[in-house]
Amino acid sequence: MEKVPELNNITGQRMLQWSLLVLLVVSAAGSIAFSNLIETEGWVDVSVKLQILRAVIFGVSALFAGFTFYVWLDRANRTVGWLQGLFLALSRLRWGLLVPMAALAAAFPILMVGRLGVFLAYNWIQLAVFVWLVVLMAVCIMALWQKSWIDSLFFSALTMAVVYHLGTNFPAVSNYPFSLGWSEASRYYLASNYFAERIYGQDLPWVTMHLTRYLIQAFPFLIPDSPIWMHRLWQVILSFTTPYITGYLMARYFKISNPNVLGVFVAWAGLYFFQGPVFYHLIVMVM
Repeated sequence: MEKVPELNNITGQRMLQWSLLVLLVVSAAGSIAFSNLIETEGWVDVSVKLQILRAVIFGVSALFAGFTFYVWLDRANRTVGWLQGLFLALSRLRWGLLVPMAALAAAFPILMVGRLGVFLAYNWIQLAVFVWLVVLMAVCIMALWQKSWIDSLFFSALTMAVVYHLGTNFPAVSNYPFSLGWSEASRYYLASNYFAERIYGQDLPWVTMHLTRYLIQAFPFLIPDSPIWMHRLWQVILSFTTPYITGYLMARYFKISNPNVLGVFVAWAGLYFFQGPVFYHLIVMVM
């Protein structure tokens, strides 16, 4: 391991101490928020499982607080030795680490959009879960690719965010016959006008308003009798991929050749574009 020994110096030990302290604060805030949520909703009064879960969460938080204070009391050297042993053991798994990494990356969107999402309603709960998953994936990255702790955290957080971005879009792919959002049905209809003679038996004028949007959105109509889930899937693909394609083209424009820097830039740019009202038919102009 080339990068792990950096924890042996003073800077590395301070980084370890502050990382644990930040993780402790976020975990404590998430634990309190979870307790407040189940009490406010009245779930804890009717569920023994939630009572046990709350007790376990607070117990683990207390143990983690004790461990953090232990590391801060000039015990970082011993902790570094434990961590080096952990990284060495994990590094022996080599590419087998990709399995838990994939599970960790998929865990957050599955929790958020699944049945357990109601227990993550508060922001502090979501942040605590996200941060713990990021830390666990960073440990795997550090062991597999021998990255530094900061680089591993950065790669882990970006990967988790991109997977979450993708995972929260896919629930829109369904055969549900009614509109899932504002003007969804009318947009599919306007896109279908490019194939009106085959679909409706008469030649209708092409749409001139938002021409780019409906022209791109019309692609699934090339397949006769294409089901509605296919049109929704195509729209999800467009919404998800166009920000990252734009990021890639920007990276090419800036002549970024390092693969690691290129990947980080594309991931960051895609997430940055997505946070604002950037529509896939308008970002084509940026491309």
